[in-house]
Amino acid sequence: MTSIDDERRDTDSKRDDRPSLRQGDAHPSSDKENAHLSPSKQAGRPEHANDASERADPYQDSALASRREFLTRAVGGVAVGGLLAAGSLVLHRGRGQRLTKGQNLQPARSFRVVSPKGSPTGVMVTGSDLAKRLDAALNRLGGLGHFIKPGDRVLLKPNMAWDREPDYAATTNPALVELLIRRCKRAGAKQVIVSDHSVSDPHRAARRSGIEQACTKAGARLVIPGSNDYVTARLAGRRLQSWPVLSLLYKVDKIIDLPVPKHHSLSRMTGALKNWIGIAGGTRRRLHQDIGTTIVDLIAAFPPTLVVADASRVLMRHGPTGGRLSDVKETKVLVAGTDPATVDAALLPLLGLEPDQVTHLLNAVARGLGTTDLSIISRIHLDG
Repeated sequence: MTSIDDERRDTDSKRDDRPSLRQGDAHPSSDKENAHLSPSKQAGRPEHANDASERADPYQDSALASRREFLTRAVGGVAVGGLLAAGSLVLHRGRGQRLTKGQNLQPARSFRVVSPKGSPTGVMVTGSDLAKRLDAALNRLGGLGHFIKPGDRVLLKPNMAWDREPDYAATTNPALVELLIRRCKRAGAKQVIVSDHSVSDPHRAARRSGIEQACTKAGARLVIPGSNDYVTARLAGRRLQSWPVLSLLYKVDKIIDLPVPKHHSLSRMTGALKNWIGIAGGTRRRLHQDIGTTIVDLIAAFPPTLVVADASRVLMRHGPTGGRLSDVKETKVLVAGTDPATVDAALLPLLGLEPDQVTHLLNAVARGLGTTDLSIISRIHLDG
């Protein structure tokens, strides 16, 4: 395990912000100069030279193989220490443990909290101020204090999969992450941890998305999982009987799902349900072979405490990676709730989709994770 300060010192000494390479390894090309261009300077064109191919199919076998090769070579010699030392950042070493015959399986675990009597299970808030939208939604659901108790260890699970700036709407709004960290601490949380299993280089994704900075400002622990930070869980799902998941799931009391609503080339949409693929290790390509089922297997085994989806900016096309500001639509909407399928159903109209176009949503509803009946959504309009 390496602290953020140590990581930054190491970064400064190398003139590159990727994990250090072992001697003799070829260094991957860097787009560090482009990484700091403002979104306005990149409007109307991809951020990276290879964005067009990523938008076509970000999960091609060749692309995944090259990512795995890079990660294996780049950080294969880095030792990972204990996961939760104060102020630590765990270095990424791989894509999670392989399943082995006879391996001990951890049980599935629910993080759900029953809503207060009379409170809705889903809320949609429209307004120009994100903090006001968040507070209005949480209050309508019964107050964050109903879900987060003093002494709780809370995991915030954003979408931090891609090396993208916030304006491109491919990752969770860092402003929402910062607000939720502060709200959880105000509710008495003993510790707030932020983590995700990135597809892009995780250090670049954390920094470029602004989520690392949000954690630093609000006082949360950012954990980038390595290959030793997964345990194999018994999912007993329709497709996944067992699978490697973040060991953090067994070290926290509550989990808040913080998806970014956007288009997805394979699953049609990313939202609360699809965001849960980020708790999984193993080979992501295998999960995508039956994505409409595997997503639901994961979230049914580990349902979150709350879902909060900021739709300030919605990626309408070329998801999940995006790369063009012209593909992003601005809204003033936030959706929150206790049932992930209900939240996703409420987000569908923003993406121009119907429930029958999203297989994993229908599967989740069939398994009791929410409803597509939008009449149950409580609606709040701020700004008059």
